[in-house]
Amino acid sequence: METLCSRFYADISISTHHYFKCHNYYCVPFAYTCDEEYDCPMGNDEEHCENRKCTGLFQCKNSIRCLHYYEVSDGKADCIEGDDEHFTNLPACPIYCDCLGNALTCHSISTVLWNGDKPFFFISISDSIVKPELLRQFLEVVMLKLPTNELKDFCVSKPALELFSVRFLDISANQIANVDKKCFHNAVNLIKLIISFNVIETLPSGLFDRLKRLTKLDISNNKISHLARGIFNELHNLKVLNVIQNYEITFSIDVFRYLQLDILLTKDFHICCIAQYSEEQTTCSSYVQWPFTCSKLFGTKGLLILVWVFALLILFSNSLSIFCGIYIVKQSKQPIDASSGGKGYEIIVTSLNICDLITGIHLLVLVLADLYYGEEYIGFDVEWRKSILCNSLSVISLFSSIMTIFILGFLSISRILIVKFPMRTQIKRSYVVIKAIVCGFPNVYTIQHPNVYITKTKLI
Repeated sequence: METLCSRFYADISISTHHYFKCHNYYCVPFAYTCDEEYDCPMGNDEEHCENRKCTGLFQCKNSIRCLHYYEVSDGKADCIEGDDEHFTNLPACPIYCDCLGNALTCHSISTVLWNGDKPFFFISISDSIVKPELLRQFLEVVMLKLPTNELKDFCVSKPALELFSVRFLDISANQIANVDKKCFHNAVNLIKLIISFNVIETLPSGLFDRLKRLTKLDISNNKISHLARGIFNELHNLKVLNVIQNYEITFSIDVFRYLQLDILLTKDFHICCIAQYSEEQTTCSSYVQWPFTCSKLFGTKGLLILVWVFALLILFSNSLSIFCGIYIVKQSKQPIDASSGGKGYEIIVTSLNICDLITGIHLLVLVLADLYYGEEYIGFDVEWRKSILCNSLSVISLFSSIMTIFILGFLSISRILIVKFPMRTQIKRSYVVIKAIVCGFPNVYTIQHPNVYITKTKLI
């Protein structure tokens, strides 16, 4: 098909490879081939067009017609839609920037100066100062990349620019902290949105409601701590979502209900659980770490029953022990001799009972929390672990566990001393035991918070 002329015409000084050779006849301009008009006597300029490829040539829009580049921007429209002349009146390139056709690239410029008389379709500005009035001139841009420009007020109170024609928007690595819920309402044709590496704390409800064509969303490396209910409800075509390196995000269990994600990028397995709960085919970059699960607080019903039984047994046995100790002392006709060690033994047993009782209460609260949240626990896991109740119980339970170890250690040492020094009864007296337990409190606190002791020592 692409047979080239093998000779020059006398009145033409242009190379013959810009022409097509008719079979056994004259040459015609290459633009005349595959234009649905017979220019060769035998019509071979319209042959084999269905398999034609414009390798190294300019291909007309919505056509198989090919042009040599000397025919592009020559003042004559050779393509049916005239797209070979679209680059004739290109916009003036801003100073210190690089331009190629309708593409503009600026890097490390103090201020981008542009009169905006003619549109750029592809704009990339980085490490530069971009003024808001410049942004509002990008009316016909298709791809807009504005990373690392220290932007702070992008769409705070009103849209900073018209985004109707934008398909790709990158405003990453700036200093954007707040985004108005109507910021992207006119970006109805947006396909890819990147707002990563900013300091955004909240994504207002309704922010993405009109981005129905969006397929990729990157909100990673921000300070987002909560995903509002329904924030993604209108993103029916979203396939890739990146939420890596945000704070521990809280969200409702139905936050991904209307999404059909292919890929979810996150380091928080809670988000993976919720996403896969809504769409099982979602591929997630995180995984559930033992002993956590994607369902209840306790992974299995058997474990829940076991903890429930242990909690009740601990509460019952230790309450009974404390009650019996008090009852026996009151019912005893003979007072307990403090020097005999009975009083000290009673204090030790009661202290152990109290420590175990706290552990039982902790387990019981965990069981009640599992029953309260049910199957939706995974959506409230972070909220529960940050709650005052959970943290208070954890601290008290850990304190009681370490205190139990300390008391048992003291009891063992006291028994060894009694065996070695049977006549020295002062180690069995109540005031000695009380002193030992009281002195153990700061040691237990130091074990729980070693940094406190170290920091204070360095300051002194």
